[in-house]
Amino acid sequence: MVMGKVKSFKTEHSFDERLEESKTMIAKYPDRVPVIIEKYSRTDLPDMEKTKYLVPRDMSMGPHLSQPF
Repeated sequence: MVMGKVKSFKTEHSFDERLEESKTMIAKYPDRVPVIIEKYSRTDLPDMEKTKYLVPRDMSMGPHLSQPF
């Protein structure tokens, strides 16, 4: 954290780190897609417990938007 702001996953981890981790997850779970979900900084929503998810390849985004995190 810097001055009360939470750094994004993208700024915390280099492109190469993110690429390597996603390749590992895709190799281990070929039927899933690794997804990073973060809370918008200008909202008063509660903090999320985690930011990394593995979602089924055949699932559309709609069902994920209605789930509480």
